[in-house]
Amino acid sequence: MMIKRFVFAVAIMLASWQSSASFIEGQIDFTGSAILTLNNSGTAVSQIEVIEAEVELATGDYSNAGVMAGDTTTFADPLDLNSTPINALWSVGGFSFDLVNLLVNTVIELPLSYDIAAVQGNGVIHHDSFEDTLGSWTFTTQTNGNLQRFSFSSTVPEPSAMLLLSLGLFGLMMRPAMQRRRAPCY
Repeated sequence: MMIKRFVFAVAIMLASWQSSASFIEGQIDFTGSAILTLNNSGTAVSQIEVIEAEVELATGDYSNAGVMAGDTTTFADPLDLNSTPINALWSVGGFSFDLVNLLVNTVIELPLSYDIAAVQGNGVIHHDSFEDTLGSWTFTTQTNGNLQRFSFSSTVPEPSAMLLLSLGLFGLMMRPAMQRRRAPCY
């Protein structure tokens, strides 16, 4: 009886998962030049003004939807990191990313006038053909003067990993019920 319930629950979960639009899968990387404004102590980035940006790499659903290396990318101008969320942080080929929160924002001083800036956060990636998908993004640059080259990456977890996690949690939920049904052995 318990196995029938389990199979039924998995079938329902798979049917509902397959019947809705799918989540975005893949990675998209950007490269370009930007002007950074640091906070007063010089330890964090407060604003990013993107001068030029283009797609460096697109995989998964990004490339399947026609996004290719070299495509021009639009960034919010300027990126004010002191006030999140930021709607349409970037957009290209019908995809857009809304920044929800910042996880890391730091500038590390190095010798020879080079500094490393790293900003990381979470947000939501949108496209009309897909479900809104949670994703993460990372902005890194080596600074030397006012204008810097940067790299920027947005990734999303694979839905299959989420499905496996859901099945595992369901199995853990069912374990106590299965143990109660077994007759004790003496």
